[in-house]
Amino acid sequence: MTAVYSKLLLLCRNYKICKMTNTNWIAKVLLSLSILSSFGFASCKKDQTTSGAADLESQSVTTINNAPYTENIAELLQQESGYYVFQLGINQLALKKSTNPEVIALAKSIEKDYLKAQDDLMDYAKAQSVSLAEVLPSDKKKSVERLGKESVKSFDKKYVKLIMKEHNDAIDRWFRVYQETKDSELKLWSYKTLDMLRNHLAEAIRIQHSLK
Repeated sequence: MTAVYSKLLLLCRNYKICKMTNTNWIAKVLLSLSILSSFGFASCKKDQTTSGAADLESQSVTTINNAPYTENIAELLQQESGYYVFQLGINQLALKKSTNPEVIALAKSIEKDYLKAQDDLMDYAKAQSVSLAEVLPSDKKKSVERLGKESVKSFDKKYVKLIMKEHNDAIDRWFRVYQETKDSELKLWSYKTLDMLRNHLAEAIRIQHSLK
């Protein structure tokens, strides 16, 4: 993990990410890396989830949002369903408008991951007896519309910046869920989601540095 931390810190310096956000953002990404690596999500099982949660909760970690956490799985899944529609929308734009091979590859990767995650979300929602309406939230609709109006010349930078912002916000949401939820299935879901978000974010940071 030391090597991973060092590489990410080096990315932060080289890519000047601190200009677009603050040190809390970096800490959240590092902490999510620690969570996912220490629990070995790829081979994680439900019984490991319980022991892993106890280990993490014993650490002194500042909650990102100090407001009381209220568990509402139905609302969370409904919001996430809308967010998936949003992510698929902006990545479809990237596939249509970008001519940069790296941006196109990122968009394809994110689209692939979110299509898979969308299927998993539907299965999980069904198990929870939650009905999902795949509707694009109004604020996200405006973001998609603004991005769609960007010129070909400016599109790539705006797209990558939006990917970074949205994934940063999503890390906030899911790390909070990981910390606070008492539902073992949802805690496991948060591991998986944080892993996906972290991978997308790291690649977006790398690409941002290469864009001129």
